[in-house]
Amino acid sequence: LDQATGVASIANLGDSGVLIGRWNAEKGTPRVVFRSPQQEHEFGYPFQLGHHEHADHPATAQTFTVVLEAGDIVLLGTDGLFDNLSDADILDEAFKHANESSSGGGVDGGEAGETRAIDACRSLDLRRLAVKMASSLVEMAYFKSVDKRADTPFSMSASEAFDIVYRGGKKDDVTVVVGCVAPNS
Repeated sequence: LDQATGVASIANLGDSGVLIGRWNAEKGTPRVVFRSPQQEHEFGYPFQLGHHEHADHPATAQTFTVVLEAGDIVLLGTDGLFDNLSDADILDEAFKHANESSSGGGVDGGEAGETRAIDACRSLDLRRLAVKMASSLVEMAYFKSVDKRADTPFSMSASEAFDIVYRGGKKDDVTVVVGCVAPNS
């Protein structure tokens, strides 16, 4: 992250990913600012680094730059997160916690001229908020992964790939790292 410009440089390989959300004050909902695409050779066969002859090379990583703003939430997650929760579900949950931490009417600040919750937080509060978001998202993804009746991004992709009706989550590793973008001070 270039703190002077707010430009984040991102490199991603495989089916883990990056999701950046921003609060849309006009609609009162979060929106996706950036989502890294999954890299798969074919369904269920993601790009992966390794020592075997079929491993992918680091140079195959996709690179992106994104301009961040104060109040943005940056989420890094393994496929266990993104296979079981939609981008909308992830951002709704993350910003729900930002709303709860807000003291002035929600993430958009409520009254004109007020700052958003993330903008107004001290760095220690932001760390606590990020931990709360990450923990909650891991728990949500885990419970979806073991739900045999859930409609998930994975079940929709499997249904499309195999031309069948597939339901349920995908049991997989779930790792989430959350960053809250504070104003430049």
